[in-house]
Amino acid sequence: MPSSDYQAKSAYRGDVAVRYDQDRKTEPLWEIEQAFVADLITRLPAGATVMDIPAGTGRFVGMLLAQGVSVQALDISADMLAELRRQYPTETRLQVAVGDAERLEAADSSIDCIISWRFFHLLPLATIDRVLGEFRRVCRGRMIIQVLPARTGGLATRLPSAVKAVLRPVRRFLRPAAKTPWSHIPSFIHAERDLLRLFARHRLKVADAATLATYQGLPVRVYTLERDGA
Repeated sequence: MPSSDYQAKSAYRGDVAVRYDQDRKTEPLWEIEQAFVADLITRLPAGATVMDIPAGTGRFVGMLLAQGVSVQALDISADMLAELRRQYPTETRLQVAVGDAERLEAADSSIDCIISWRFFHLLPLATIDRVLGEFRRVCRGRMIIQVLPARTGGLATRLPSAVKAVLRPVRRFLRPAAKTPWSHIPSFIHAERDLLRLFARHRLKVADAATLATYQGLPVRVYTLERDGA
């Protein structure tokens, strides 16, 4: 069953959805992300079926449609999708639907590519585990997953989860996070080794991994995953 264990599941509503693009387009990271995804999209074959989840207000939809692919744009927030629909009211290659990444309605192996951006940092590891299981089930091709950010080394990656939980308030006091439009939403900084463990658990091999930029001193990582076996 889908869970309710992360606050972002109900956070992108009302004015937050209306102002989503406006509040973020001035970020240097936003432009870096746009350029990176634009390059990835040029490698998709025309006619492919791409799932964009969470699609939000559709920041990548125009680029995907221009590449000649069919797009399934899913998001847990109907308000975010309403903003997307206003931009593409009649596009026949675009399907827009409210969807929970923990329980996708797509058929097994029906998707050629999944793009999942600005999502995994909002999820605890137990939820990521469920989401990866669904991604693997529905996607027969590549899964492009961004983690904003990931902790790739240092002592913190070797500490037990319980110790990390105790230290988290101390770190916030010593180094307050920069104010962002999403500061009111709890985020999770995942250790890369934990992510790799979950990828392996779902028989997903890392075909490529890249550091996109840094955010608050930590790397923003992008993983390209493929099924490892049937």
